[in-house]
Amino acid sequence: MNQVYYNHMERSSFVSNVSSIIEKSYPNITIDDGKLVFGDLKINIDDLFSVYEASSSKIDPNVVIQEFLESVSTTFISPNQINLNNILPRIYEKKFVDDNGIDSGIRYVNNTVIVPVVNFKFFFLPITKKMLAQSNVHDEDLLMRIMRSNLAEKLDFDMKIVKQEGGYKTIILTNPDGFASSFILIDGIYTQISEELGLTYYVGIPDRDIFMASNKEASGKLKYNTKKFYEKSANKISKNVFTVTMDGVAGSVMREKE
Repeated sequence: MNQVYYNHMERSSFVSNVSSIIEKSYPNITIDDGKLVFGDLKINIDDLFSVYEASSSKIDPNVVIQEFLESVSTTFISPNQINLNNILPRIYEKKFVDDNGIDSGIRYVNNTVIVPVVNFKFFFLPITKKMLAQSNVHDEDLLMRIMRSNLAEKLDFDMKIVKQEGGYKTIILTNPDGFASSFILIDGIYTQISEELGLTYYVGIPDRDIFMASNKEASGKLKYNTKKFYEKSANKISKNVFTVTMDGVAGSVMREKE
C-alpha cells in the first residue's frame, strides 16, 4: 500500500485552521496568546504544530488538529473537571519535574517522581494539583490507585525473555504508547516477572520507553546497560537500578532532600 503524503502547511496556516475548527465545533476552547485554553488547561499551539511537523507530511494537518481537539474535549467532564479514567502515571527524573514547575508529582525512589498525565492525541500533559482538587482527588493514595488501575486496564505490553549461559536471564517489556517504564508501578506484573527471575529481581528504566528486568546473575550487566541507555536518552528517568521484591520497589540511591 502506497504512503500518502500531504503538502506542508506553514505555521500561520496551521494556527488559522486551528482557530477555524475551534470556532465551528469547540465553543468551550479558546485561543489566548498562542495557547489553547480549556478551563485551567493551557496548551501551546506550537507544541501541536511541532507534532505535526515531526510527522514528515505523512499526516493530514487538519486530522492532527481535529483529533487533538476531540481528545481534549473528551478528557474533561467540564472545563475544570477531569475524566479520571484518562489519568495515567508517567515517571520522570526529579530534575525535570523541578525545572518544569510540575506541582502534582508523587515522590518515588531513585530520585524520580510519578506524575499524573492525560493522554491527549499525539502527546501527554501533566495534570496540576488544582485540576485534581477540582476533580475531587485530594490525596496521593487515591491518585495512585486511580493511575495504577487505568494503566493496568487501558494499556498493553509485550514481554520478551532473553536467556544466556551462566544463568543470565533478562526480561524486556515494551509498550507502543510510551509507557513501558511506568509498568514498574503495576503490582500484577510482579507475579509474572518473578516466576521467571525469582522473588527478588532488578529493573532498569533509564528512559520512558525502556523497561529491563534481570535476575541476580545478570544484575551487573543490567546496571551497565541502564547507565549507558540513560546517558543517550532524550527522555531520561534514572541511571540507577530498582530492586523489586514481593514487598514493593526499592531504590539504590539516597533520596535527595526537598
